[in-house]
Amino acid sequence: MLEDPDLQELVSALRNGHTASVFAAPKHKFSGGLSAAIVALRSELTKQFSAPEVQRRLEEHSFQFNSGDHRSAVRDALFRLVDTKQIKLVVKGKGGQPSVFEWP
Repeated sequence: MLEDPDLQELVSALRNGHTASVFAAPKHKFSGGLSAAIVALRSELTKQFSAPEVQRRLEEHSFQFNSGDHRSAVRDALFRLVDTKQIKLVVKGKGGQPSVFEWP
């Protein structure tokens, strides 16, 4: 993850002792801003968490979503993080219940 080109500015700032925020609007819609923001929330989330909890935290940080449908955007970003093995899917949601994820 430290080699991810979308995170290089953040990683560089943190290595140089600066504080950095990933809660700003992404530079373009494919920049991975939402996924990076979710990863940055790791210390604020419990070991197991759901999309509604992540969405609430992002909104508390005034994250600028590119989409009006925040719920779907967060869900899709979480499943992208599962695909890249940055988080694990613990329970697949069904019947109106959200999926549960955890940090590896």
